[in-house]
Amino acid sequence: MIQKAVSQDFMSFQNWKTWAGFLDSGLMGGHQSTFTALAILDDRIVGVNVGDGKVFKFCSDGSLITLSHGSGKKRLGSNEIEPFPIHIPMQRGEIVAVLSDGAWTPLSQHKISTLFRQRLSIHPADLPEKFLQEADRHGRSDDMTAVLAYF
Repeated sequence: MIQKAVSQDFMSFQNWKTWAGFLDSGLMGGHQSTFTALAILDDRIVGVNVGDGKVFKFCSDGSLITLSHGSGKKRLGSNEIEPFPIHIPMQRGEIVAVLSDGAWTPLSQHKISTLFRQRLSIHPADLPEKFLQEADRHGRSDDMTAVLAYF
């Protein structure tokens, strides 16, 4: 379905919800998993978040926004997911981070914001590793994943 989708299809949260629903039913009875899928379309990020992973936006003014605030705890494979929509404009110099629960849970909002600010002093490819190292130092509780998109 995603391979056949055109850019307009990605702008509809109902489509993201349908795609996540198919994944949820396909994994039912197996291991459960958090899930975040995003697409970059021109000057915005659109997608869906399922479970306790987090999506953060570090704005050009230095503020930090949790884009997945209000996301449910039900994971793919539970047949009870509550997909959370993500649809936000982006500007040059902003960053979006997708962090699994093991990567964000041990970190405070302040620490996450501080890590984003390091983007000016390190190579952009090194920032995800900084998140993982910091989460590990603060007692990560689960597997860790950090993916960042720079605008």
